[in-house]
Amino acid sequence: MLGAMAQAASKPSALIDTRVIYCGDNLEQLRKLPDACVDLIYIDPPFNSNRNYEVFWGETKEKRAFADRHASRQAYIEFMRPRCVEFASVLKDHPLCQNC
Repeated sequence: MLGAMAQAASKPSALIDTRVIYCGDNLEQLRKLPDACVDLIYIDPPFNSNRNYEVFWGETKEKRAFADRHASRQAYIEFMRPRCVEFASVLKDHPLCQNC
């Protein structure tokens, strides 16, 4: 059975090109996908923590920063809701969604 699962996992999708990394705003990219074509969605969204974050990146220690802030809780919900709707439309019948 494991061999059959591995073989099935290595078959390319007939719905989307799985050899491509799709870059851009996830809302715009999700709207381009056909319904029920995704097995797994992994998201790491902003969490509206109302904090500023800074990180020193790579060997050059480049400073990168971002603010995890929205105008209000309602503004955050309005930002996330359409994305969640799109997640639901592209997920297959037995999906897995991982949120970190």
